[in-house]
Amino acid sequence: MLSSYNEERWDFSLKYSRLKKFFDSFFGAENIRSEMKFIYSYDLMKYDNEFLPNQNYSKDEFWEKIYTSFVDENMTISENSDSIGIDFNWQNEEIESAISRIINKCPFINFSFYKNHRCNIDFKIKDLSLDEVENLLREKFPSIQTRRNDREGNLYFYQEYQTQEQSIIIRDMINSELDEFDINAFDFGLYEIPNNKEKYIITIDNQSKRESLVAAVKELRGANFCIGKNDFGKLFRVNYPEMIFDISGDNFEQTKQVFESKIINSIEPNLTGDIEKINRLKKSLGNILSGKNLQNPNLKDFIFDAEKATKIDDIDYHTNVSSGTYQDLDCHLLNKNINASQKQAIIKTLLAKDLALIQGPPGTGKSTAIAEIIWQHIRKNPKERILLTSETNLAVDNAIDRIVNKWHNLVKPIRIGDEEKLEMEGRQFSLDVMKRWVENGNVEIENDEQDEELLPQKLILQNWIENIQRRIDRNEIDDVRFELWKNLLNNPPKQIRNIFFENYIKNCNVIGATCSSIGERNTRNNPTSFFKSYCEVFGKINKQTNKNGSQYSDYKGNLVFTTVIQDESSKATPAELSLPLVYGKKNIVIGDHRQLPPLLDKEEFMLSFDFLLDRTENDADRKKILHLKSFVNKHFKEMEISHFERLFDKIDDSLKGKFNLQSLLSGKPEYL
Repeated sequence: MLSSYNEERWDFSLKYSRLKKFFDSFFGAENIRSEMKFIYSYDLMKYDNEFLPNQNYSKDEFWEKIYTSFVDENMTISENSDSIGIDFNWQNEEIESAISRIINKCPFINFSFYKNHRCNIDFKIKDLSLDEVENLLREKFPSIQTRRNDREGNLYFYQEYQTQEQSIIIRDMINSELDEFDINAFDFGLYEIPNNKEKYIITIDNQSKRESLVAAVKELRGANFCIGKNDFGKLFRVNYPEMIFDISGDNFEQTKQVFESKIINSIEPNLTGDIEKINRLKKSLGNILSGKNLQNPNLKDFIFDAEKATKIDDIDYHTNVSSGTYQDLDCHLLNKNINASQKQAIIKTLLAKDLALIQGPPGTGKSTAIAEIIWQHIRKNPKERILLTSETNLAVDNAIDRIVNKWHNLVKPIRIGDEEKLEMEGRQFSLDVMKRWVENGNVEIENDEQDEELLPQKLILQNWIENIQRRIDRNEIDDVRFELWKNLLNNPPKQIRNIFFENYIKNCNVIGATCSSIGERNTRNNPTSFFKSYCEVFGKINKQTNKNGSQYSDYKGNLVFTTVIQDESSKATPAELSLPLVYGKKNIVIGDHRQLPPLLDKEEFMLSFDFLLDRTENDADRKKILHLKSFVNKHFKEMEISHFERLFDKIDDSLKGKFNLQSLLSGKPEYL
């Protein structure tokens, strides 16, 4: 088993020794430090589709043995990705002994090595002679700033000063210290500062600047771009500085001609989506203030004053471990690791009529608890229709992914949003991905991090099929029929795939989406992308014909949810908070007011007002801007307090919960 590894290790050792000998002779052995990384891979799809179906084993029992055997080992185990990672120090321990130790703990697993594995060796050049100078300067002048360029052998430093006289004193002190060094080893000097002049240093961190630029460009993935007022296409993939656009559509030929003419100087992201979001925020806040089109008429009161939310009677009884409510929850947990503080908070969300708030600091199992809240609501009421939302795709996808399990298919989520912007955890619930599976029988999702490579992704419909397989009672079916049934489910034809898809859509009870995407109509009174997907699941889509004979789709649906769950609300403004809540009969808001509230900068506010005043000639508009500037200046401290904190401070104790257990790597809880 180890022969292939030994062969590879010998080949690597030869290459490494040659490299090390070269660098040692060139830079000196004491200046060289090497780091190595081994990367292994295997065909997970082939393993799942070809090897495992021919094996007679229980996957659940297999993973149970894995967890039991390796509970004390320095290993990472991922059941979702079917992988086990082994960490060991290759300098202090031979891999043979590490493998031998693991095999003794888990003899039912065979470990092997793959040929042609890759190894990265990082060499960093460091000028030790400059260390002495830099350390001396920092010791003698604690506030001095230094910058190294080891490749060129340069050390730059500067010291701030208050007055011209102070600069002369500091200069003499630095010169005195540098004179102690061997002038043959260093060439140094201080820049002259002319009389009556001041010297300013501007430092540009190009690396950080580039990283910020790359992050900003990647955020635009999935956004539409335009050339002037004409549509250009959608940003499909980012591998900075290369950007790939999808220009297919009605204007394809025109866009192609413009692009090939090479007269394009710049393209800009289409900000229509941001404008639409502002209009939806304005409309939702207007509905709350007027009390119109609200699924819960009390929202107009408790969204501003949480004391007006309907309280829960006898909450101390319901949250007591001996109560029927607590016992019922405890017996039907989706996740058996839910702790006491989470259980109490979940009970409050189940009993609340208008509003429930949960303070969930990072690391307290918030995503897991949200999945439990969804499961318990649907278990109690199969007709529940839940909206799970947040400001970020990541928060929505993390929570919705926790719902996937091996025992039941009661919860059937659908993720609404551009597939390109969804995290890998959320794409398994995408309508577009499901439709692609129905048509092609497989799911391939492009991954930006690996450029052209395609990663296998298990779809929620496939999880449903696997759960059905697990529930087959072998006592009720003979071997022949069982094999036929198993083969049919492992390789379902298009007709069967379509049956699963249609039944999943018909019984969908959870929608996941970001807050900014939620709404019915845009400023042109056309249905939003969210509403189109919503009608595909819960409404109707009728084909209509215009007077000119062209066809269009008429989307009909009542945008309403029995429960709205909004995560990461501590950073949401009142308007952002209101956007999804207008569609919920009951609302569950989760956040942590100890995190940063919406990022507000008073100086930036004032500069913005001044900018508008300089460019506004209308006296009436100037008066409004001056009034608003005065209001912001007077009430800025109140504006810095997040709206979630205001709600949490005022709401009745029966309606608010706290996750006060911090999860550690060891799995043991720690009270905050």
